[in-house]
Amino acid sequence: MLRRHRELTGDVARLEGLVEEQRKELELQNSSRLGGIYDEDDGIIVSQAMVDGEEEQVRELEERIKTMQEKVFSSRY
Repeated sequence: MLRRHRELTGDVARLEGLVEEQRKELELQNSSRLGGIYDEDDGIIVSQAMVDGEEEQVRELEERIKTMQEKVFSSRY
Protein backbone atom coordinates (compact mmCIF):
# COMPACT_ATOMS: atom_id res chain seq x y z
CA MET A 1 0.00 0.00 0.00
CA LEU A 2 2.88 2.38 0.76
CA ARG A 3 4.43 1.71 -2.63
CA ARG A 4 1.11 2.41 -4.34
CA HIS A 5 0.71 5.59 -2.30
CA ARG A 6 4.16 6.83 -3.44
CA GLU A 7 3.29 6.02 -7.05
CA LEU A 8 0.00 7.88 -6.86
CA THR A 9 1.61 10.83 -5.10
CA GLY A 10 4.14 11.09 -7.93
CA ASP A 11 1.40 10.82 -10.53
CA VAL A 12 -0.62 13.56 -8.84
CA ALA A 13 2.40 15.90 -8.79
CA ARG A 14 3.12 15.20 -12.47
CA LEU A 15 -0.51 15.80 -13.45
CA GLU A 16 -0.69 19.01 -11.42
CA GLY A 17 2.35 20.28 -13.32
CA LEU A 18 0.70 19.37 -16.61
CA VAL A 19 -2.49 21.18 -15.62
CA GLU A 20 -0.48 24.30 -14.72
CA GLU A 21 1.30 24.26 -18.10
CA GLN A 22 -2.01 23.91 -19.92
CA ARG A 23 -3.56 26.70 -17.84
CA LYS A 24 -0.73 29.06 -18.83
CA GLU A 25 -1.03 28.10 -22.49
CA LEU A 26 -4.80 28.66 -22.41
CA GLU A 27 -4.37 32.07 -20.79
CA LEU A 28 -1.83 32.98 -23.46
CA GLN A 29 -4.24 31.95 -26.21
CA ASN A 30 -7.10 33.85 -24.58
CA SER A 31 -5.00 36.98 -24.11
CA SER A 32 -4.08 37.14 -27.78
CA ARG A 33 -7.70 36.55 -28.73
CA LEU A 34 -8.75 39.40 -26.42
CA GLY A 35 -6.11 41.71 -27.86
CA GLY A 36 -3.91 41.64 -24.78
CA ILE A 37 -0.59 40.28 -23.67
CA TYR A 38 -0.28 37.61 -21.00
CA ASP A 39 2.23 38.51 -18.29
CA GLU A 40 3.58 35.23 -16.93
CA ASP A 41 5.26 36.90 -13.94
CA ASP A 42 2.02 38.31 -12.57
CA GLY A 43 -0.37 35.90 -14.25
CA ILE A 44 -2.53 38.66 -15.68
CA ILE A 45 -3.60 39.81 -19.10
CA VAL A 46 -2.31 43.27 -19.99
CA SER A 47 -4.53 45.03 -22.50
CA GLN A 48 -3.58 47.90 -24.77
CA ALA A 49 -5.93 50.14 -22.78
CA MET A 50 -3.97 49.34 -19.61
CA VAL A 51 -0.68 50.16 -21.35
CA ASP A 52 -2.11 53.41 -22.71
CA GLY A 53 -3.32 54.39 -19.23
CA GLU A 54 0.09 53.74 -17.73
CA GLU A 55 1.79 55.76 -20.46
CA GLU A 56 -0.58 58.67 -19.83
CA GLN A 57 0.25 58.58 -16.11
CA VAL A 58 3.96 58.64 -16.94
CA ARG A 59 3.47 61.67 -19.21
CA GLU A 60 1.55 63.48 -16.46
CA LEU A 61 4.27 62.75 -13.91
CA GLU A 62 6.99 63.90 -16.31
CA GLU A 63 5.08 67.15 -16.85
CA ARG A 64 4.76 67.67 -13.09
CA ILE A 65 8.49 67.05 -12.65
CA LYS A 66 9.30 69.52 -15.41
CA THR A 67 7.04 72.15 -13.83
CA MET A 68 8.66 71.66 -10.43
CA GLN A 69 12.15 71.85 -11.92
CA GLU A 70 11.23 75.11 -13.63
CA LYS A 71 9.96 76.53 -10.33
CA VAL A 72 13.17 75.56 -8.56
CA PHE A 73 15.29 76.98 -11.37
CA SER A 74 13.38 80.26 -11.51
CA SER A 75 13.53 80.71 -7.73
CA ARG A 76 17.32 80.47 -7.82
CA TYR A 77 17.66 83.45 -10.13
